[in-house]
Order: sequence, then structure tokens, then C-alpha cells
Amino acid sequence: FAQRERAGFTAKAPRWAIAYKYAAEQAETKLNSITIQVGRTGALTPVAELEPVFLAGSTIARATLHNEDEIKRKDIRIGDTVIIEKAGEVIPAVVRVVLSKRPRNSESFDFEKFLHGQCPVCGGKIARDPKYVVWRCENLQCPAQATRRLEFFTARGALDIESVGGIVADKLVERNLVREPLDLFELKLEQLATLNLGNEESPRIFGEKNATKAIVAIERAKTFPLSRWIFALAIPDVGKTTAQDLAKFHETIEDVAKSDLLQGVLDYHEKISELPGLKKEKPERFEKLKKEISEIAARLIESNFAAPSKSKAEKESGIVTKIGPVVAKSVLDFFADEKGRKILRR
Repeated sequence: FAQRERAGFTAKAPRWAIAYKYAAEQAETKLNSITIQVGRTGALTPVAELEPVFLAGSTIARATLHNEDEIKRKDIRIGDTVIIEKAGEVIPAVVRVVLSKRPRNSESFDFEKFLHGQCPVCGGKIARDPKYVVWRCENLQCPAQATRRLEFFTARGALDIESVGGIVADKLVERNLVREPLDLFELKLEQLATLNLGNEESPRIFGEKNATKAIVAIERAKTFPLSRWIFALAIPDVGKTTAQDLAKFHETIEDVAKSDLLQGVLDYHEKISELPGLKKEKPERFEKLKKEISEIAARLIESNFAAPSKSKAEKESGIVTKIGPVVAKSVLDFFADEKGRKILRR
């Protein structure tokens, strides 16, 4: 029990335990085509459209292909016969290609060529993100991105505006009633009540009863705790647990955007990275930096945003912070950007 206590937990699981899983059930089917989905950050995700096959309790017709590198690594081609399984017993994924059944005229999948260099939804320019193995649509006004952002914002774990998901989110963006999630708070009952969820030939009106329910949920969201709002803003690298940690140490969104604690984390790690080699080359600078690092560490520990490190390699001013430097930079950069400043003003 003492060792368990010492090992502790991550945000999702205990560090002192490991789960073994049985080999996933697999099935063979044909990959008929590949479609591209556009996410809330503009990320383009390839999806395999499959010949429907029964697997582990359900019929599977689609499976994620993750990204361009994954397609190249497995040499997946349209027309291939593939082996699929449910990753983690849930998400269908292509495991490998049955090469003996590959059509003779098949061609390697070229992501950019397949899309003709354009977003499949808005026709905007696409580019490969140099930081990650992903292609992105560079058009910030892309309707698909706007819809995904709205769905994330209204999800149960975020602001829980259940009435404004799926087809409703699609139509709100399509009818130009919502371009950014915060536009929800400017919607009028009449606009929602008359929203056509169908088309001109087969109209399907949202209705006053549903619209009233949605408006009540939107108003309720204003009273939600700061952690839910931080998460709902979809700041890169910020999940539910991180959002809760940030909310514990800040009163408002403005406090998070201009956080001295997050800046302290960045300053601490920046100065630590300067230390190697300075002791011999520039002893005065070394001592000055050590003093500054100790002062930052003391300030963060005093605010309970950090604790002294138990690592033997980090004696004196070594600390472990509640939020790491990557997340701290991500949050501060988000609100320093024009888009983040606009969100903050609203």
C-alpha cells in the first residue's frame, strides 16, 4: 500500500497497475473508398469506407485511417482487401492489407493529389502541419471546422447544451446563424424556432418547444464553473483535468489569460535550460540565474502551484508544477493570439 501511495495516479489511470487485454477479434473486408473528415482544428482525417462486415457485436462500414503516414506505413490502397479490428474493443481500425488479394491496377494513396490540394468541404488551401503528422485546412472560416468547434463547445463534458448537437449544429452554421461557438449566446428564440433542419423540398422545422429547451440550456451554461468554460474553449493541450487544475488557481478567464503562475512556469523552465555549461564559462551569470530560479520556485511553491521535487538530480530549487511548460505556453499563446483576444473580449 505504501508503494501504491508513492506511485500515485495519472489523470486517467493508476501508475501501480497495468491492464492486459485479450487479442481483439478481427474480420476481413474490402476497402471501397477513402473519405476525408475535417476536424475543429482543420485537421484532415482519412476514413476507410468498407464493405459492411459484422465484427465484435456490430456491423462495421467505416474505420479510421488516422493520417497520411499511417496509410503509407501500412501501404493501404483503395480496392484492397483489409483486416480490421476494434482498437480498444471500440474504435474500428485497419490492421493490415491482405496483399495476396490486392488488385493489379491499384495505386499508392497520395493524400495531396487525392484532394487536389483543397479542403473537401470549403475548397480552401490545405498544408501539412510541420509539427504533427497531419494535413490541415488553412481556411479558418471553413464550415466543417465551425460545426466541429460548436459540437465540442456544446458537448456534455463542456457546456452541456444538448439540444444544439449533430444536425442542429450543422444547420446553424450552414444558415450563417453561428460562425463561432460564442454566437450561440446571441441567438433569439424566433431564429431557433424557425430553423429548417431539412431542405427546401422537404422542410423540417426545429420548432418552438425545442428552441425553448435550447435557449434554457444556453442560459444555464452561463452559470457553469470556470473549469467547464476553459475546457469548452478547446485550447490546444488542455483537457478536462488540466482545465480543472487551472480553475483551482484562477478566478476568471481573464486571470487564466494573463496568469502569473503560468508565466512563472515558463520562466522557470527557460532559465533552467540556460544553466548547463554556465558554471564554468560564466560563473556570475550562473549564480544570478540560480538566484532567479530559486525565487520563481519559492513563489510557485508558496501559491501551491508547485511542490519541491523528490528527484535526487534536482536538489535545492527543483520543483514539480501543477501545469507543465508545454500546456502553460499553449494557454498563454492561445489568449495572446488575435483569435484568443477576441474570445476574451466577448
